[in-house]
Amino acid sequence: MKEMFQIKQITRDQILNMLKADRNRLFKIAFECREYNLGNYFDTCSIVNAKSGNCSEDCKWCAQSGKHNSVIEKYPLVDERSVIQRALFIQSKGIKRFSLVTSGKRLNDDQVNKVSRLIQSLRNRTDLHLCGSFGLLDKSQLEKLKAAGLQRYHCNLETSASFFINVCTSHSYEEKIQTIIWAREVGLDLCSGLLMGMGESMSDRIDLAYEFNRLGILSIPINILNPIPGTQFENLPVSNEIEILDTLATFRLINPRAYIRLAGGRSLIDGLLMKAIAVGVNASILGELLTTSGSEIDDDIATIKHGGMQINNDDGK
Repeated sequence: MKEMFQIKQITRDQILNMLKADRNRLFKIAFECREYNLGNYFDTCSIVNAKSGNCSEDCKWCAQSGKHNSVIEKYPLVDERSVIQRALFIQSKGIKRFSLVTSGKRLNDDQVNKVSRLIQSLRNRTDLHLCGSFGLLDKSQLEKLKAAGLQRYHCNLETSASFFINVCTSHSYEEKIQTIIWAREVGLDLCSGLLMGMGESMSDRIDLAYEFNRLGILSIPINILNPIPGTQFENLPVSNEIEILDTLATFRLINPRAYIRLAGGRSLIDGLLMKAIAVGVNASILGELLTTSGSEIDDDIATIKHGGMQINNDDGK
């Protein structure tokens, strides 16, 4: 079975054939691929919405876009005290990673300075691995955040290069790729994921999975569209369970050494976390999300352990 875990031998046609004719085999191989390459470690993280709403961009799924009429809480950069309080709570639950997420195309230099000071405080007050998602920053801004103690940068590609124009027109796919490249060049770990259920095909998802492999992304969040009232995608149907599991297994096989991270939208399907573990998932966001409710942390941890996984791989990355 080892030869199936070598990415050069997992072709698009092999995956498509299993999806059509032998889904159970696909799921079994995906589970064994994760076990063979990464053992039974499960990576946990939590996020805080550190700046909400009033975004200039037109991402059709997003409640934070100023071009939509979604009812959400809107606020500028949060104060240090509340972030530290949340981080200490997350740490007390045994979660390893903590990410600050801000709305907008990118932070300006003044905001980057403020976030840098906040990251320094988090480094001094917690043992958490610190991640950030601050938009399409330039290289000098990323260098400043790295110097402050940021360890991983998150920038979702969301969908395939060819489909991206259908979900956002205010910035380009290429801008996202450039941000990822700059983040790597300054020494940051990388996190980039998919948002499925926006009308893309399985072929689009496979294209993105191979793009992540090409870029060497080792943390890949899989988000499921939650159609939020007021957004342009409010009337799209929710992805069904089989489609989600197919996608998770596919991303696992194309990225055998990545942490495939179940992320936003997972509460739309009952019991999805346990089912996801069975098809090769080995990471998840726990707790509250950005503009929708998350999950109960203690319940998630119990589910992860019940699935035979060991919480957190202390690999220093």
